[in-house]
Amino acid sequence: MIAEKHFRNVALCSGGVLVAGLIAVGNTNAADEPTVYGNVIAPIFQAKCVTCHGPDKKKGKMAMHTFELLMKGGDSGEVSIVPNHSDQSEVYNRVILPEDDDDHMPPEGKDQLSKDEVAVIKWWIDSGASADGKLVESEIPGEIKELVVKIAKDNPEGVVITEEKKDLGPIVPAPTAEQETAIAKIQEDLSVVILPISQDNPGLTFTAVNVAKDFDDAKLARFEPIAGNLLQVNIARTQVTDAGLPTVAKMANLTNLRLELTGVTDAGLDHLSGLANLEYLNLYGTKVSDAGLGKLAGLKKLKRVYLWQTGVTEEGAKKLAEQLPEVLINLGWDKEIGNKPVIAKVDGPVIAEEPAKEEPTKEEPAPADATVYSQLIHPVLEAKCTGCHGEKKQKGDLALHTLAALMKGGEDGEVVVAGKSGESTLIKLIELPKDDEDHMPPAKKEQLTAKEIALLKWWVDSGADGAKKLSEAQVPAEILLLK
Repeated sequence: MIAEKHFRNVALCSGGVLVAGLIAVGNTNAADEPTVYGNVIAPIFQAKCVTCHGPDKKKGKMAMHTFELLMKGGDSGEVSIVPNHSDQSEVYNRVILPEDDDDHMPPEGKDQLSKDEVAVIKWWIDSGASADGKLVESEIPGEIKELVVKIAKDNPEGVVITEEKKDLGPIVPAPTAEQETAIAKIQEDLSVVILPISQDNPGLTFTAVNVAKDFDDAKLARFEPIAGNLLQVNIARTQVTDAGLPTVAKMANLTNLRLELTGVTDAGLDHLSGLANLEYLNLYGTKVSDAGLGKLAGLKKLKRVYLWQTGVTEEGAKKLAEQLPEVLINLGWDKEIGNKPVIAKVDGPVIAEEPAKEEPTKEEPAPADATVYSQLIHPVLEAKCTGCHGEKKQKGDLALHTLAALMKGGEDGEVVVAGKSGESTLIKLIELPKDDEDHMPPAKKEQLTAKEIALLKWWVDSGADGAKKLSEAQVPAEILLLK
């Protein structure tokens, strides 16, 4: 338990600069004084960066939730923080890139750093990027003084919170000593991370994304001792089935549940009907249908439901939306039903701002020894994927510019499972809803067409044979007719 402290307003004076701030009283230990990193810089990173670069997810093997990991950097080879040199620091250089640049941080669509926050980070780096520099001893430029002090005031113990207080769901009691023991055991046995939602809400969140291949109903049942403490649960792409959902039914305070690409069916939705606090539900790629959708009608707090590539029809979605006036139902990247305007569906490809290139009047015939990969698959990946996963840039250690690189996979393992497109991460990510943060390509990039996706799936299901001659292949007619 953190000891309670009292604070008083004082004037901080250093190098002729006066700063209104807060210093803890009642404990005169210098180590307890606010630091620039702990009380100012870390809160910015926590609010804007650690979702993708924290204990649960480390994109590009970069973590920013501790000073040591921040200074260690990621897999880009660039030094993340160069003390006294913001212009040589990868973190700073990423945040000042244009928002639509592939390397900009945070990614486009995420909560962005304000100009003042960027200025604060630049000042900290150029001042030496110290881990323990005292706020009271720091000379803070006038233009960022107010923000620095505000962040420090909001984080007197160095505990990080976001800029805006968000509704994080029901406030649940902190885990008991017995539950803490259970949590430690679950984390050790299952290699998952269970964390509190925030400093203001001890409710818990966990994701099984890193152990999805082995996470099943029996392992989900291990969470029953802390079911009432869980607010956000991500068991997407795991081996969980309807048989595991009685455990979820006991998570009475749950607000966010991700079940996409699991074995859940209509029968399993019976177990979700009592989750009165549920606001977000992702059932993408499951076998639910209109028959099961009606079981969600009692979830009055439900605001967002993903049902793309399920058996749910537009009529079924409209019926649920009528019963839940606040809900927005996603049936695909171009079709949403509910409390926001429906995104218009177009009959053909979206016309780019630039004029389309003129099609050649004559197409060169493929060489006699041309392969399916070289003529049909590589051109798709080259056009839509190698900007982020090519020879020069390999996000997540994944390159797609050669057959060998494609079959090798990335930092999370293989992305193509020959003969099984349903188990191939490449296909799964391409077929995610466009606004899912893991969707490939990123939402603002040119997307794969229905024909291109169908070709990739067909090739994978046919064995992902890189040597198969085009002249010997039999591409299904229904794929060739797609646009």
